[in-house]
Amino acid sequence: MMDDRIKNLIKKHESFRPYVYYCSQGYPTGGYGHAFLDRSPISHAVASMLFEEDFARVTGDYDKLKVSLDPVRRAVIYDMLYNLGLSRLRRFKKMLRALRSEKYTKAAAEILDSEYARQVGGRAKTLAKMMETGQWGD
Repeated sequence: MMDDRIKNLIKKHESFRPYVYYCSQGYPTGGYGHAFLDRSPISHAVASMLFEEDFARVTGDYDKLKVSLDPVRRAVIYDMLYNLGLSRLRRFKKMLRALRSEKYTKAAAEILDSEYARQVGGRAKTLAKMMETGQWGD
């Protein structure tokens, strides 16, 4: 049931689009933030299927980070992994170090002090607040 809440958070931030578009970084994207060929049609059912596949990848990537977090803070990392991928999230070295030391205010500050935050705006603010407080941002 916790996975459903995390999935809903990511879906809220990614937003469903029934077509392929270029994200702010210039990548062809569609459904719930999934990459496609430019302007390829996509149904909600296909987007949901791809989302489930992407979410399964995120779950595996989280395990590779070797961090143990409460459900809300884990959701933040899942959301960031979904958006950034494992290799780009690993560049948040100070944030990951803060998480391993349970310094959640520092981890939240690292989210906000990033190119990622400048790219995703309110999403980063929501996730940073969740990281700092351990409370759902809905």
